[in-house]
Amino acid sequence: MDKAELIHTMREAYHRVAGAIEHVPDERLLEPAMDDWTGKDLLAHMAWWHDHSARVIEGLRAGRQPYDVNDPANSTDALNERTHREHLDDPPELTRRAFDESFKPAAGGARAGNGRGAVRRRSLAVAGRGGA
Repeated sequence: MDKAELIHTMREAYHRVAGAIEHVPDERLLEPAMDDWTGKDLLAHMAWWHDHSARVIEGLRAGRQPYDVNDPANSTDALNERTHREHLDDPPELTRRAFDESFKPAAGGARAGNGRGAVRRRSLAVAGRGGA
């Protein structure tokens, strides 16, 4: 996937989710959606990963390792659990706003990349499949 395809895919996915939740009442976002996560929790999760992606891209551009990928506290599961716990008490309206505001920096970071695969290599390293 080249950079243009990545950005297109990111935008499509964001707009599908944003469109799907646009008319969902806040009360419904508080209902269980998956395991012990509510719809609100899933939105907070996506917002956090958008923000995280923008920070990783920024760090890579600055020539620094954004965080220690070998630290168990930085595993995907640990990050997901910590993010879930930290946003449990956020009200739905805050979570909606965070989701809406988080996408632009993530997409902008991908758009401004150098096209040399740094983001892909970093993504593979974070996923434990090589790279970095």
